[in-house]
Amino acid sequence: MMRRPKKQPTGMTAALTDPAVIGEILGWLEAAGVDAIEIETEGGPFIRIVAGASSPPAAAGAIADEPSPTRSAPPAVKAPVAGHFVAAHSGNDIVLAGEGTPVLPDQIVGFVTIGPMLVPVRVPESGILGKCGVETGALVGYGDTLFPVEAAQ
Repeated sequence: MMRRPKKQPTGMTAALTDPAVIGEILGWLEAAGVDAIEIETEGGPFIRIVAGASSPPAAAGAIADEPSPTRSAPPAVKAPVAGHFVAAHSGNDIVLAGEGTPVLPDQIVGFVTIGPMLVPVRVPESGILGKCGVETGALVGYGDTLFPVEAAQ
């Protein structure tokens, strides 16, 4: 039986297997606060890049840095993707939530539209919605704050 030489990746697949390109993509993911990305190329190979999946082991005898006290930001409803924010589903035009609405974790309070696709905007934790920071139809970026969430009293 004759073995064929291993086919070398070409085009986009070759670029995505280059360690320098993967490092650059990891930098973009971390800067955007994204944990992972999955890419399927035209030839079919599937590539998954995960940011922060492992960290280098500490040197023997190394002392970990003392955690610094940090102020946690108040919870907020953030855009899950970039697109246009809408406060109501296009099928019924009923506004899902507004300022002063009590909300529960994972409750849908609006949508971000990307063409014909609607991506639900969900509440991270229970509380009372503050004033919406964007108007319906406004262009929002990934992670933009849409509503502050105040603790329920």
